[in-house]
Amino acid sequence: MTQTERLPRIGVLANADSWYFHDLERAGRGLASVERLEFSALQSRIGGRESISADSVLSDRFDAVIVRTMPPGSLEQVVFRMDALAALERQGVLIVNRPKSMEMAIDKYLSLSRLAEAGFRVPETHVCQTWQDAMAAFEQLGPSVVVKPIFGGEGRGILRVDDADLAHRVFKTLQQLGQVIYLQKFISHPGANATPEPIPGEVAEVALRAVETLDLTIAGLDFLPDGQGGWYLLE
Repeated sequence: MTQTERLPRIGVLANADSWYFHDLERAGRGLASVERLEFSALQSRIGGRESISADSVLSDRFDAVIVRTMPPGSLEQVVFRMDALAALERQGVLIVNRPKSMEMAIDKYLSLSRLAEAGFRVPETHVCQTWQDAMAAFEQLGPSVVVKPIFGGEGRGILRVDDADLAHRVFKTLQQLGQVIYLQKFISHPGANATPEPIPGEVAEVALRAVETLDLTIAGLDFLPDGQGGWYLLE
């Protein structure tokens, strides 16, 4: 590398203990300068050209910013983060995944609706706003359902419910907190296997089509076997 050349500068929005940041940092050694950024540090200064920063101005500091997931936050916080990344993209910084695509990816209802509309096989799912409607859905989808937050990732806030009394308490609490109630029919499966294995060809093909449907560059998809040689795409 000559004195006039420099390594690409890549920012990664991630938590301090993020495994994927450390893996990207390892993979980028000698190829790129990889630095972790905090979502909570994102801020904007408007007056003339808008300045998006996280400790320092991002458009002056990075060639690209990688966004794999969205940490928990209020609706206002999530919307601001997406808007700030969109402003940074308009200033010429490559954002992966693009903010418009991330808006769909982090919204379980919107992404599942789009996938089902495109013909992907997804679990039967009910999304509602009152505990009464949720209980009716529980009776229909039961005897076991999985309750998930619409915004969230990495398994946070997921609960399996297979008891009517527990369902009643959970759904009432979610309504009192002003949360949308998202429940999926539980799909029986043989359990988890932590041993890395090759991805079956048919799953890889479905995964690539799903990524294209959601207009994503980087994605993590959850599949479950149906016990009959087929697969469900969970999210």
